[in-house]
Amino acid sequence: MEGMSRIVTMKLLVLLCLVPLALATLDKDKTPDGPRVITPLGGVRGFYKYSQNGRKFMAFEGIPYAQPPVGELRFRPPQKVIPWIGDIVALKTGSPCLQYQHTPLNQKERIVGSEDCLYLNIYKPLTEKSKPLPVIIWIHGGAFQWHMEARDGEFTKPDYIMDRDVILVTFSYRVGPLGFLSTGDDLISGNMGLKDQNMVLHWVKDNIKGFGGDPDEITLFGLSAGGVSVHYQYLTPLTKPGLFKRGLSFSGNALNPWAITENAPEKAKKLASIVGCPTGDTTEMVKCLKTRPARQIARTDMDFMVLEFNPMTPFGPVVEKKKPQSLPSSRRSPTR
Repeated sequence: MEGMSRIVTMKLLVLLCLVPLALATLDKDKTPDGPRVITPLGGVRGFYKYSQNGRKFMAFEGIPYAQPPVGELRFRPPQKVIPWIGDIVALKTGSPCLQYQHTPLNQKERIVGSEDCLYLNIYKPLTEKSKPLPVIIWIHGGAFQWHMEARDGEFTKPDYIMDRDVILVTFSYRVGPLGFLSTGDDLISGNMGLKDQNMVLHWVKDNIKGFGGDPDEITLFGLSAGGVSVHYQYLTPLTKPGLFKRGLSFSGNALNPWAITENAPEKAKKLASIVGCPTGDTTEMVKCLKTRPARQIARTDMDFMVLEFNPMTPFGPVVEKKKPQSLPSSRRSPTR
């Protein structure tokens, strides 16, 4: 018994020695002492980080900008987030939207993300200036099929840009079939991913003042499919004058041949057939698609990577029937 008691005592001593070490490895700026802001939706608590040059900045990661697009909200335009009681603790980025990635050699690692993914991140440097800071919103690329940062690493880390007096906003939007499937009618009108982006613009316009940002100095910028998206945000009736001030498209615009999807209804029927849904009646087909596992739907992306379609962007923007909520629209002049 005495030997057993000594062993227990030794184990306790080891644990007591490890506790301070574990605490020391915690990010000391991710504590209740972090920054707190008030928005029209409720309070948000964040944490502090440091830029590449050692400048301290505030980080708020994983703020919901729309309701989770799950269940009956699958394939529908984003719905406004419901105001919350108390504070949201925004210490970790949300999951990228569910997607099929082609690069991992292990097939099991190719489906990544979550269907519950409509979250944004806000970064603001500490500054003595009282004037609100200009805001830049980054729209990620990835051929409308995947989240470029989720595939290639932290492509838009704030570490460098926070050395400037500007607020950075990044976010996830729906991609692949969950973001761009279309039946060519009102059942699944399509362009859910682009509408997610537009919802972010409205969210930032309405709430960024609480973070010290200037809602009249919002700039969009994006790369590849993100650049195309910036162009489309100019063209949609969802963008009212003054929603943002300027946009920058890198390596992509709405005139690219891969920036529009053809034969969308036929693709929707093929996808439905792959996952075992009926295709004779569109209403029944859509009802069935809403019951299928999201990962099963995302996995079908690989079945469309053939030359009969544009092999890299099988699901992307479509031309909707002209109406106030359509996107894109060919009859639209740039916002001012």
